[in-house]
Amino acid sequence: MIRKGSNSISSAAIAMILICLKCTFANTNVAFRLSARNLPAYDPFGGYPDPYVTLTYQNPPNPPLDFGETSKLVDNPNPDWPDLFNVIYTNGSSQRLILDVYDEDVDSDDMMGSVTIYLEEIVTTFGGELEKDILLNNSTLMGQIRVFANVTNDFK
Repeated sequence: MIRKGSNSISSAAIAMILICLKCTFANTNVAFRLSARNLPAYDPFGGYPDPYVTLTYQNPPNPPLDFGETSKLVDNPNPDWPDLFNVIYTNGSSQRLILDVYDEDVDSDDMMGSVTIYLEEIVTTFGGELEKDILLNNSTLMGQIRVFANVTNDFK
């Protein structure tokens, strides 16, 4: 509430404004890049991993879709992948990305861990930067994945 002679707005008024703004967006365009930090030495000889990420898009009840893959970076425990991905988030949906982190090897690639990120988490994060733990078998910490997003909205 704005009081006469005051420049302050109550938190309830701010919350109402934000709710109204959120309701006016039909679709949100999300362009993002990925990075990871603190990936462990994963090769049998103790070398740094050669990491890459596969992305799967889910929007239940629809079946999952392969969404893409980052480039493969050599000997890098803190990769900043240059690849740009784009997705459209529909307000109120349960859209999510499953990010599977792998270590590329000559014979077969090793899965280092997985992260599920709901698109709403990206859209509602100030600055478009989100960090989540990479877990192997839902328990062992294998580093962190970061999402750097540019979020733009289409009005209804």
